[in-house]
Formats: sequence, C-alpha cells, structure tokens
Amino acid sequence: MFTERYSSAVESKSLSDTLELIEAFKNSESVPSMVADARTKITSLNFYTVSRSGSAVYRGIMNLIALNHARDFLQVDAIEFHNLEDHHIFPQAFLRRQGFGNKDKSKINTILNRTLITDETNRKISATSPREYLKWIPGDVEEVLRPHFIDSECIEAMKENNYERFLKRRNELILNRIKELIGQPQPKNSV
Repeated sequence: MFTERYSSAVESKSLSDTLELIEAFKNSESVPSMVADARTKITSLNFYTVSRSGSAVYRGIMNLIALNHARDFLQVDAIEFHNLEDHHIFPQAFLRRQGFGNKDKSKINTILNRTLITDETNRKISATSPREYLKWIPGDVEEVLRPHFIDSECIEAMKENNYERFLKRRNELILNRIKELIGQPQPKNSV
C-alpha cells in the first residue's frame, strides 16, 4: 500500500506476489520481492506531500490509526466508524490565522495533520487551537492520543501550537510503525 505497488499492472503483479508469498510461507528464508521493495522504498516516503484522501498512502495511514484502536479525542468510547470524520489536528482556520494561506494548502492538508474522530468532536473543535482543545480531553491525554500517532513530544508541540515540530515528530512515528510492519528495525520512543 505505501509503495503504491498496485497503481498499475495489478493482475500481473498480484499473481506474481501471490506465488512469492506462497513460497515465503513454505520457506522462511524466502523474502518476497514486494517486501524487499517496500523495505527499500519506505525510507524515501514523504508524508508531507500526501494530502489526497483517495491516495493509497493516505488511506493506509488512516487504516493504521483505526487498527491502533484509536478513540475519539473527547468521547470515552472507541471510534464508531459510521460517525467518523477526517479531522485536521491543527485546524485549517487556526493555521490560516497563524499565517498559512492558499499557497500552503497541501501543507495544511497533509496526512500528518489528519486523523479520525467523530463528526461531533470535529464540529466542537472547529477552529480551536490545539493548545486549547487539549484541555478538553478527558483522562490521560497521552493515552487517548497515542493510537493516533501522537506521543508526548507531539503533545508538547500542540501545547506550543508549534505546527512544524508536530509534523516532524508525527512523520517519524508513522514511518517507524510502517517500518516495524515490514520488518525493519525501529528506534526507541516510537508508537
């Protein structure tokens, strides 16, 4: 998904991949080429430029958030998938007030600034600064936000309304999780 391997020639690639996976299940020393390719390409992924909700990478990251058992920021319950909205963690209107304009649209809409929350919470947060709405999160803030790939360093950046620092750290957390999933070692302090 993250290498967008199936964006073309799907039938021939899926047949080849299936045969390689069967071999890998039979022989633990065998590494399918798609896995080797992903391990090579993953280090060059640039999530800063991923802003189209229809892209495989965008959807992949949203799926990782859901698979992390993320819950809504303000409601104690787990996220209910039929009520979800794709939320800007640093709201668009807030960033515009901070000087981001139309030329920064892709930077505002990057997947690094998006997560899944309920439509009700999304409306409540609206244009509020992260520093302010963090105060509304019930319970252990870090525990609530960690499944969204938001750790203590990200939370500090949110408290400072430091968008650049937030994006940088969240990029590291997401990339580390993907590396873990494809069998690459990850540094300590990752989600």
